[in-house]
Amino acid sequence: MKGLCQSCTWIIVLWLLGGSIQAIEAGNGGTVSLRAITPSGAPLMRPVAWKIYEVKNNRRWLTKGFDRHAGVLELPPGNYVAEISFNGIQYEQPFTLKPHHDVDVTISIRSEVRVF
Repeated sequence: MKGLCQSCTWIIVLWLLGGSIQAIEAGNGGTVSLRAITPSGAPLMRPVAWKIYEVKNNRRWLTKGFDRHAGVLELPPGNYVAEISFNGIQYEQPFTLKPHHDVDVTISIRSEVRVF
């Protein structure tokens, strides 16, 4: 884009969240590794419905979602809540992503799960 800092790598992503538009500087965020595990610590190996919410001003804004037992996302810095739904039960884990840092988020399914 002409006119923007040409010596910098800027990718501006705009999206509408609750009536406000936000811009993200590429490279400022980090990687979030998400995984669902059994009570024994083994990978769940079953699809779960993940929803990642950004938390701002005590409100949650849906940011991402996917249907696997594990995944990796690139997100901008901020406060988030990872939520999964499995067998009709919802679990959640708050986390904070700082600039240029990575975060591992693991949610243990407390109900009895058989992994085949």
